[in-house]
This record gives sequence, structure tokens and C-alpha cells, in this order.
Amino acid sequence: MSEAISEREKQLEAILQTAADAIITIDESGVILSANPATERMFGYAVEELYGENVKILMPSPYQEEHDKYLSNYQETRHAKIIGIGREVVAKRKDGTTFPIDLAISEATVGSKRIFTGIIRDASDRKLAAVLQAELGRILESSLNEVFVFDAETLKFLNVNRGACHNIGYTLDDLRQMSPVDIKPYHTAETFSELILPLVNGQEDMLVFETEHCRKDGSHYDVEVHLQKTTYQGRPAFFAIILDITNRKQAEIRAAQAERLAAIGQVATSMAHESRNFLQRISCSAEMLLEIDKDDPDAIEEIACIQRAEKGLEHLLEELRQFAAPTNLERKRCSLQEIWRDAWLDVKANNKAARRVQFAEVTNNLDLHCDVDAFRVSQVFRNLFENSVAAFVGGVAAEIQVHCSNDGGRLTIAIRDNGPGLNSDQRRKVFEPFYTTKAKGTGLGMAIVKRIVEAHGGDIRLGADSLDGAEFVLTLPV
Repeated sequence: MSEAISEREKQLEAILQTAADAIITIDESGVILSANPATERMFGYAVEELYGENVKILMPSPYQEEHDKYLSNYQETRHAKIIGIGREVVAKRKDGTTFPIDLAISEATVGSKRIFTGIIRDASDRKLAAVLQAELGRILESSLNEVFVFDAETLKFLNVNRGACHNIGYTLDDLRQMSPVDIKPYHTAETFSELILPLVNGQEDMLVFETEHCRKDGSHYDVEVHLQKTTYQGRPAFFAIILDITNRKQAEIRAAQAERLAAIGQVATSMAHESRNFLQRISCSAEMLLEIDKDDPDAIEEIACIQRAEKGLEHLLEELRQFAAPTNLERKRCSLQEIWRDAWLDVKANNKAARRVQFAEVTNNLDLHCDVDAFRVSQVFRNLFENSVAAFVGGVAAEIQVHCSNDGGRLTIAIRDNGPGLNSDQRRKVFEPFYTTKAKGTGLGMAIVKRIVEAHGGDIRLGADSLDGAEFVLTLPV
């Protein structure tokens, strides 16, 4: 029997000596009776230094001053605040530094004496991890990038950050009823499940891909998705960081467009040079034929067709050359009103349909002088006016209006008509090079308009689509 007890004592002693947690035993008055080696490592005291000392030396103020009262109250009332419960408190090392600990205290009776044993675990790493996790959470929450967490089985969003709600236009409650498929216009549940299959199967640790997101208002924008598998609140989930790459995509488009323009410029210059002689021959031959057959109405009509074709080809080559060439400006102080009036007179002189259009101006008595290249800006107005005239259909009392306003040092000029307007596809593509709805158009006119306006430091956009007809709004610095 004594051998069995001795063996158990050896086992308990081995546990105390090797335990990672500090284990301290005190008597009813708080005097330390024993401490294990982990106590030395944790507090910096040798075990011999602690024997006979009150345990409150391991406590910072105000706990140090109040500890004796805690023991006294417990012995009188038997009401435990920590004993048998455990809690997180602050401890003090020999060098005076403090640190958080998880403290569990048990009570035992040995003979006629009551003793208390405290098991102490350094909570510094756990607290630091919690702080870092909270800080990371704050960073992710305040990030302008979109952060999504969604369930691995149902694909429903579990959590999203503020940046995602702001950019996509939905509230957190809205999104928790949705899945990634609801904001990815070109994915179905099947195609998205197939996309993330390498993560589900463990074949990949992370997927990076580009797609489009759809906002609540229906607008689309380009994104780059960084997706990985994780756990969230104990269940399998996916964690996604979304980068809005709209600017990058636009830069790529501009770079590709610049490269294409350079190639077009070389071709257009070569074509214009080589074609000029041929066009001149066609023009001269047509004039000679007109002299020979001036009394033959049928011949005159055919010759007129040849001349129109020659002028059309010349116009096409000139548009290509203008579109591909750099937009060099010769600025001077000009009246925009005079420029658009001259442009309108030019349109009327060359287009019979324009002569039936009612033209109106609303200038609000503004000073309409700007530093612009008059010739280039005239191209802008002429192109806009010609498009409006071409859009009118029979039976409509055609109107074109020019409205002016001044907004913070920039002149805003809205050109409106009461034609059929633009459908959604036309509105989206109207400024794209080579896009046209005209049977004989090159599709370069509005692209050239946009380049000229932007070269002046201004911008041009479509007006509200709720208006009857079409509206183009351009702004220029005063």
C-alpha cells in the first residue's frame, strides 16, 4: 500500500515538475507553500524566493493591496469570486512588468488546514492573437477592396466588409440573402461551382481570375478575384478579396487603342498619299465627261454619282487621317457661340434637311469665351448637329437646342434634339471607334469628337436617357 502511495506521489511530482502552466499552492493567509519550475519561467523568481512570501507579490496594484481582503471575505462568507470559477486577470513578474493570465483556483483540506492551488497560464500570446485578429478585422472592414465570406455548401454570403457594401450598393442584410452568382452576371450556379471545384477538391490553394460584378443599380465593373477556402464560425467557407480593376482595364484598352491608332495612321497616310493622284484623275475625268455630255441628262446624273463617290472616298481617307493623327491644338480666345453658329450655317448649307430644323439657343447671358482651337471645336459642333439632323424622321417638327451653364469655372453646353434618341446599345457604344448606325458612316465621327474635347481638358457625355430625343453634354474649361 505504501509503495502504491509512493508511486502516485512520484507521478504527481513528475506532473508538477514538467507542467507548462505555473502551479502555486498557498495557505489560508496567502503564504506560498509550493511552486513548480514553470512558475520560475513565468514570473522570474526562483522557487526558493517564493517560499514563505505572500502570493500578492505576484500581483500588480490594485489587486496586490486588496488580495488579503479577498481571502478574508471568502473565509467569512464562503462566497467565491474566482475559486472554482476561473477568470482572466493581470499578474506581475519579478522585474515589475505585467502580463495577462488565465487563473483557475481550487480549494482543498489537508488535515485541519485549508489550502488553495492556483493553475496559471500565460495569456499573452492569446491576447496578442486576439488583438491582431481584431486589428486585421478592422483593416479588412475599412478596406476599399471588397471582402466576401460565403458558405462552402450553400454559397450564401456569411459576411462582407464595408467596402463591398459601398461599392456594390447592397446592404449587409441584402447580401446575406445572396450568393456570388447574384453579382456575377456571366455565371450560373453550375458554372461557378465548376470554377471553384479545384479549391473544393484541394487541387489548388487559391484561385485568381477576372470577371465582372453587377451593382444593385445594374452597372457592371471589371474585377480581379482572389479566392481561397477557409473556415468561418466553425464551418467550411470561401474567403474572397475583390480588386476593382476598372482603371487597369481602361488603361489596357487605351494602350491597345493607341497601338491600333498608330497602325491605322500609317495605313491612312500611305493610302491618302497613294490615292490622291487616283482621286485627282477621277475628278478631272468626271469634269471632262461633264463637258462632253453636258446635254445628256442621264450622263450628267451618272457623272454626278462618280463625283459623289470620289468626294466620299476623299472624306473617308481624311477621317481616318484625322482619327489616327495626334490632336494638336492652336488655342486662342474665341466665342463658342460664334463657333457653333458658324458650324450650324455650314451644316445647313450642305444639308437640305437641316434647313427645315428649328434651331434655338439658351445662353443665360453667360460669357461664352474660352481658349480653344476654333477649327477643332467647330468640328465637334458640326458633327453633333449633323448626327441630330440625320436622326430626324418624317412627320416630326425637328428641333435642335443649345443650352449653356457655368459650373465652377467650366462651361457646360448641352446639345439636345427631339429625334428618336438612342437605345441602350447605342448609348453604350456611341463613342467607340468604328461604331456606326449609318449605312455609309465610318463610325469615327463621335470618337474624333471625344478626342478633341478631351484634348481641350474637357469631357463629353450623354445626357439623361429619360429625355425625348438625344442630348450630348460637353464641358470645357473657361
